[in-house]
Amino acid sequence: MRLMLRRLAVAAVVCGAVAGMLGAAGPVERPRFAPGSIVVIQEDPDAAAPGGTTTVHGIVANETAKTAPALVVKITMPPGAVPEGPFFPRTCKRHRSDKIWTVTCTFEAGLESERTATALVPVRIPDDASEPLTGGRVSVSSPDDPSVNSSEPFTIQVAFGEPTG
Repeated sequence: MRLMLRRLAVAAVVCGAVAGMLGAAGPVERPRFAPGSIVVIQEDPDAAAPGGTTTVHGIVANETAKTAPALVVKITMPPGAVPEGPFFPRTCKRHRSDKIWTVTCTFEAGLESERTATALVPVRIPDDASEPLTGGRVSVSSPDDPSVNSSEPFTIQVAFGEPTG
């Protein structure tokens, strides 16, 4: 059911973008970013029960008029959340520093204009979680282009009941 709702939401966004290009609706404004940027699209993961899992979607969009350079998507977990593979794409690697987990995913150059790339990172919620897990962040950069620099926070809501993962 969640997958169907997520697909419906994506379809609505795409339809809105197409309608904007056709003049049926105004363009979507993104005032925080300069026109022609490579940006992170903010999306909170689905809620998960303590001890369960959810998936962080690290979504980046190429809003430039050209293909993107090589990209590095870094997903910093909220304190207590632990990334568990398998990750997508397979280039994703997890690291731990000072009790905070990060997952770094690389994408080769070539993301076409007005397209997105997504890193999928399953995350385990702590058994003792009792409130939303805050402090998560998705960021994108490029080793070939220092102007690629976008970041968005995310929060994992804690649902109570049976673990989901």
